[in-house]
Amino acid sequence: MKMKRWCGGLVLAGLLICLGVRPAVAFFGKSAVVKVNHEAFSREDVLKWWKYWKEKGMTFPETAKPFVDWVLLSQEARAMGMEDDPSYKRKVQVFIEVRSLLQLRYDEVGKKIKLNPEVLWKEYERAYVPRLRMFALVTDKPKEAEKWKAEIQTPEDFQRLYEKLKKEKKAKDFKWERPMSIPDELKKPLLSAKAGDIIGPVKYRMWTYLFWVKERKGADKEDYQKLHRKIAVEYKKRESARLTRELIQRLKKNYNIQVDKELLKQIGLEKLPDDVAKKDVVKIGDKSMTAEQLQAALKREVKLRVKKGGKPTAEQLDRLKEGIINNTIAQTLTTWEALNRHYEKTALKDICDFYKRHRLVRELENKVFWPEVKVTDEDVRKYYQEHLKDFTRPARVEI
Repeated sequence: MKMKRWCGGLVLAGLLICLGVRPAVAFFGKSAVVKVNHEAFSREDVLKWWKYWKEKGMTFPETAKPFVDWVLLSQEARAMGMEDDPSYKRKVQVFIEVRSLLQLRYDEVGKKIKLNPEVLWKEYERAYVPRLRMFALVTDKPKEAEKWKAEIQTPEDFQRLYEKLKKEKKAKDFKWERPMSIPDELKKPLLSAKAGDIIGPVKYRMWTYLFWVKERKGADKEDYQKLHRKIAVEYKKRESARLTRELIQRLKKNYNIQVDKELLKQIGLEKLPDDVAKKDVVKIGDKSMTAEQLQAALKREVKLRVKKGGKPTAEQLDRLKEGIINNTIAQTLTTWEALNRHYEKTALKDICDFYKRHRLVRELENKVFWPEVKVTDEDVRKYYQEHLKDFTRPARVEI
């Protein structure tokens, strides 16, 4: 429940009269000042408060009263020493950390990604064209593919053999393919092909392919418009990953990072010897991760990513350990960097100042007001009957 639910009580009303709060005319004026006890607030201060305090559908208040009530409650919380409460300090610190990380991400990643038409068209040409309408003959025997190749002189020959082998599941209709969906090993021969070309035999993994490129289409605006939104999402995702990697690499140069690779090899799913469990496997500045902490994280990853009842291979465990360490390093470095930039004094000053005061009001509510609230079963029933529509869902059918 927000603190504004408590505003307007007799005690607060009396306090406002004693304080001689300025009338609504001053509240709306260009040089308005609201003075509450020892604190004076400008019109800009009130507008900043409204920006973060309002809820959807609310209209700007006609008087300064809601703002003054909010300030009075925060002042009372300070007078009661709630600013020194460890719980309050921790909540403020977490808020600053989270918002600072988001601001760092925006500064180093978000605002550097340009989604203008020129960039997106180049991305379309790079990853989405040409479009190839392809059929293929597929075998795990290279000599069989050579035999097919010898039989095919024209596209019509390919089509006849395709229809014949389709029953044996040795023929595949790839429909329309784009560069982004073609494996890197096959890009060079296929993307340079013209309509009507027979490509191959080419080997990919355990299979040998003979391709027929029936049609080829280049870039066009209609196709681009259909894919515009998808191109933007994929481009943003790829650029975000690239810029994040570059940020982490830059930050690594500023901090002392040590990884005990020999100790890392000893960490599996089996119980670790006591002398090994307490050793540091990763050190980042004055922070560290012990072998047993890494193992606990590894077990969680295995449970999440390895099929239930299955046993991870040594390669899988190595990949998971590497991922945990990389994530730990990235999270630690970005958190430190975000805090070291002190956004709470610059870009995030307004919202952080609001949150600190708002958090004080919530602490006062939780410690002073809520313990006095008594709700009986009869109160609950009455409220339910009076607000029945809020607790009723329309009928629905699940299929």
